[in-house]
Parts: sequence; structure tokens; C-alpha cells
Amino acid sequence: MNHWKAIWDSYHLNATLKWLFYDIMKHASLIDKILVFVSLVLVVTSLILVFTSSLFNALWTVAIGEIILFARLPTLKGSLIDSEFGDKNNNFLPHDDKHHQESRYLLFKKSLRSKHITSSHVKDCYELLETQLEIAGSAGSVLKKFASFSGGVLLGFSTAVWRQLDTSELLYVGSALVALCLFVMFVLLLIPSKVEKLREMKYFMQLYCKECE
Repeated sequence: MNHWKAIWDSYHLNATLKWLFYDIMKHASLIDKILVFVSLVLVVTSLILVFTSSLFNALWTVAIGEIILFARLPTLKGSLIDSEFGDKNNNFLPHDDKHHQESRYLLFKKSLRSKHITSSHVKDCYELLETQLEIAGSAGSVLKKFASFSGGVLLGFSTAVWRQLDTSELLYVGSALVALCLFVMFVLLLIPSKVEKLREMKYFMQLYCKECE
């Protein structure tokens, strides 16, 4: 068996935020699935309303969507973990639950054990992981430079346009930019960089080895 591929797949195909959300929805009831879908539609609709309607309507829409989403997802996640792993306090877990690491580590561990991966197999792959981290850290340097250049050009253009707007237009454009920035930030949180994922994968591998000792 290719142990490195098994470990890689256990993290990237089972333990990322995207796959945690997928597992939560897979185990959710039909009513909960509908509620989550409606909340996501409301959040997207609020972004459209920022540009097509009043800011008040957009704020109310996003508030309702986020209330539904954040009220149901933690409960659904708890139900998933209870049904799959029982009392999670009996498991060796990350020291905090930042970015839902506890739940995702349990999914990672479950996948490794189903593939009969031992701590020695994991330790043998540390060197490969470090190499992947080096590659990921050095990749995309040209893209980063281009992004910095494009950001500077966009900032200069925005400043020139900003000076030509009156007060009401400034408020409207400012609100739209804030909404856009919040949406981009939300997307970036759901899609971490390759380096961030590899570092977290290393952390999960270390936890697994400690638990197997």
C-alpha cells in the first residue's frame, strides 16, 4: 500500500472543512438540509441586494441567513460526531476547536484506521510532508507579485474614482465594498492555502502518532 497516498487522501478527502460540511449535510435530516440551503440562498441574495436594492434589505437578508446557518450547523455537527464517534472526550483531540479541528481530526483518524495505517507508517512519511511544504512555500511567487501589482493599480484607480463621488454615492459604494470584502474573507476561510492545509495535516499526523503510542 502507498502509505503516503493513504494519509494524503485521509486528510484532503475526509478532513477538510469542505468535507466536514459534506458529511454534516449527508447525515442531516431533510428539514435541516432545506434550512441550510435556504440560509445559503439568503446570504447570496443579500450580496445581490447590496447592488440592486437598499442596504437595509441586504442587512436583514444576510442576518436571517446567518442566524439559521449558525444556529443549525453546530447542532448538526454535534449529532454527526456523536453518531460516528460517541463521546469525543474519550479521544485524543486537538487542544482547541479552531476551524472545527476536533471534528476533522476524528474524521482523519477514522479514515487512517480504516486503511490500517499505523504510527510507524505516518512517521515514515514526515520527510515527504516536509518536502511538500517546501514546494508549496516556494510556489506561486510570481502570482503573488502580480497580485501585489494589481492591488496597487486597483487602489490607485479606486482613489481616483472615489474623489469624484458625492456623499450618498460614497456610502453606497463603501457599503458594497464592505459586503464584498466580507464575502471574500468568508470564502478564503473555507478555502485555506495549500501551505495551511499541509501544516494542519502535519499537526493531525503528529496527534495520530501520539495517540497510537
